[in-house]
Amino acid sequence: MKMQTLDNANTVYKKSIGLSKFVIIVVLIGFVLTTTVLGYLLYDAKKTAIVFDSRGTRYNTESVNVADMRIYEYEEFIRIFYTNWYSFDENNFDQHIEKGLHMIGNEGKELFNEYSDLQLKSSMIQKNLRYEVKITNVQVNMSTKPVSGHIEGIQTCLRARGAKSRTICVNFTIGDVEVSKDNLTGCKLDKWKVYESKELAENTDSLAVVTPAY
Repeated sequence: MKMQTLDNANTVYKKSIGLSKFVIIVVLIGFVLTTTVLGYLLYDAKKTAIVFDSRGTRYNTESVNVADMRIYEYEEFIRIFYTNWYSFDENNFDQHIEKGLHMIGNEGKELFNEYSDLQLKSSMIQKNLRYEVKITNVQVNMSTKPVSGHIEGIQTCLRARGAKSRTICVNFTIGDVEVSKDNLTGCKLDKWKVYESKELAENTDSLAVVTPAY
């Protein structure tokens, strides 16, 4: 009787060991599979991002590749520069121009000299002028070296006797630089050439003014 009891106990012990080994193997396999899946998801997440601009606008309802989203950063950078350079009043003129100069290379000196020659700030103070812009189109061509494109918009001069508008259309080239507190996107304009600037016969409706983010 005792021998039978010992045999039964030994059998139960062996079954318990076998079951324990089976459970451990299943747990290990589950751990490995879970780690692999999570690793892949993390790797995939690093390659994608959802793009928002400085105004909170979501460009795409789906994630995009990080490499592909650079075009959106270029577009937003161009919008901000255009707004800084062509939209201002006597109170924020210096601030806008300073921000703009951080965003462009040597071409910025020529643009600044044009404003200086026109004595634009003094004119705004004397005549109580204010300039606003409405951006109508931005195109960036990622296939060129350096990256190039054009931007189109309308600048409106607001004055006591009414408003006067003109188109400002520009070709540009843009490149990458080191990120800094003055340039969070790591973009830098190289060329900035106005190819059209003509007065509009009729004033436009209310303007959608873009607020600079930097």
